[in-house]
Amino acid sequence: MSEPPQDIKTTIEKTAQYVKKNGTAFERKLLQNDSDGKFSFLNNSDKYNSYYKSLLEGRSVSKNGEAVNQNDQKEIFHEPLQFLFVTELPPISTYDLNVIKLTAQYSAINSSKHTEALHRYMDKKGNRSQFAFLNRGHSLHSVFQSYLRQYLAIIDASKGKKNSEAVKHIDELISSTPQKMFQNAYERAVYEKKHKMDRRAKESELRDSQLQYALIDWQDFTFVAKVNFDAVDEVSELAVPLLRADVVYRALLAKSKEIQLEVLPVKESEVNEESPETLEQNEVKMPEVQKLSAVPKGMKIRAAGESRLKRKNREGDEKRIQCPITGQMVAELKFDQHLRVLLRDPRYKEQQDNYVKKNFSYASNITTDQVYENIKRLVKKRGYSEEEEENSKRIDIGPQQ
Repeated sequence: MSEPPQDIKTTIEKTAQYVKKNGTAFERKLLQNDSDGKFSFLNNSDKYNSYYKSLLEGRSVSKNGEAVNQNDQKEIFHEPLQFLFVTELPPISTYDLNVIKLTAQYSAINSSKHTEALHRYMDKKGNRSQFAFLNRGHSLHSVFQSYLRQYLAIIDASKGKKNSEAVKHIDELISSTPQKMFQNAYERAVYEKKHKMDRRAKESELRDSQLQYALIDWQDFTFVAKVNFDAVDEVSELAVPLLRADVVYRALLAKSKEIQLEVLPVKESEVNEESPETLEQNEVKMPEVQKLSAVPKGMKIRAAGESRLKRKNREGDEKRIQCPITGQMVAELKFDQHLRVLLRDPRYKEQQDNYVKKNFSYASNITTDQVYENIKRLVKKRGYSEEEEENSKRIDIGPQQ
């Protein structure tokens, strides 16, 4: 395979990329429009066609012109076998380590039954703690098992048992060349380097999760309710969980309703709680207004549509709602204002009743005759009409005999 010049090489590489994306139809279109022979490498007879085919198949070309598969360039090393005769020792004394090794040799030469019998015998002798590593829950039990596997592999190899995996591994190590040994060491080093960062990332993630778990105050919770799921709940579909945006929207909606309730209405208390002086001034002004209005005696003029019957019918037709606070039936149009007044000051009704009882519910301290004289004085100040003067004279003179 001959390597093309740099300009043709660039064209071939771009064409190979486009053909991979668009398919072989793109090749035919290029050949149809190739008037200057720029894409002649697409023909099978061209000397650069093999180079183009190698790029199209996903192979790279070495400097000497040989095609090399790109997948072969990526060295994939599987997890290497564990060292058979290497044991990671925890902090342990030499005496305890020798006891573990001798016990492992005894168990490998004999059987597990002899090991259990040895454990019972030492227990009777009072050396139970010295052979506690025979228990599976002990921290040194893994060290004992490691030495036991090593001694069993040596015994099987000496007896010529070829079916054991450990024996095969020992034979392979003995018969391996120095080059094979270096290749195994290289693969182990590459694997350790590749997975070292992954292990660190997992350990860091585990520490972070444990830290987040520890930061939670697990005592600062209150039991609200207990939810029981039955067979129907396991089959039925649960409601769609709320998103954070939905929760924020509901909170804003509830807050806007509270703001609407807090809008100050017309201060009815100021109208109802008028001072006594204001009431007396209104009573004094009423006769002047009646003087100015030329209304015939015995006739009351009301505005159009304000008769008692119409007002009663109109009030009866209005829809009423029972107030959940006071229990009164309030007209639907006045219900919002009624609630705003109650929510603004819940003791409003109580204060209003106390004010009325205090100022307008007292007993009279004058007699009936004094009331009569007061009325006469008020009439004299107002002025008499002709009929009223005659009536007053008759009252003063008395009935004629």
